[in-house]
Amino acid sequence: FSLLGRMGIGEYCVFDMGVVRGLAYYTGVVFEAFGKGEMQRAICGGGRYDQLLEVLGGPPMTGVGFGSSDVVIEVLLRELGRLPTDLAGPPGVDLYLIDAAAEFFSTVLELAGRLRQGGYRAEFSYRRQSVGKQLKAASACRATRAVIVGQEYAERRVVSVKDLQSGRQIELALDAFLADPLQWPAV
Repeated sequence: FSLLGRMGIGEYCVFDMGVVRGLAYYTGVVFEAFGKGEMQRAICGGGRYDQLLEVLGGPPMTGVGFGSSDVVIEVLLRELGRLPTDLAGPPGVDLYLIDAAAEFFSTVLELAGRLRQGGYRAEFSYRRQSVGKQLKAASACRATRAVIVGQEYAERRVVSVKDLQSGRQIELALDAFLADPLQWPAV
């Protein structure tokens, strides 16, 4: 739960030992997500399974999975006034956060939470990847900017911000960046 707290969403999560999912292949933690407001029904649910792939003829491997209903999500988004009017293409991402080393991942989680609470579309990779691969992922999700958290952050509390269209990269003090995450100083 500490990682959920670092992302600023811990208050929305409840640990309940009484939750039971109706499928027998779960072997560990199970979870459910519910909508807020008038619609208090389950949006998704899932859990951990240890032998499922092997039972189905695959290699022995653990996994976590979930199922959700697109209809329930659509109704909830409409109720909250958050359903985009233009659904022609996937929305781009404002900021793609990159950890230059594993030790900066928790900082990326914290920044993602703060940015999302500020209304920005912020994404990051849960997988440990090189900076180059994370930059490719940022481009693939049509991010406007990539924010690299690395040694400069540890030493001086600055982040590197790269404009993914122009390729220009600058360093910004963390406080200045958070004050206006989409700013781009004039040259």
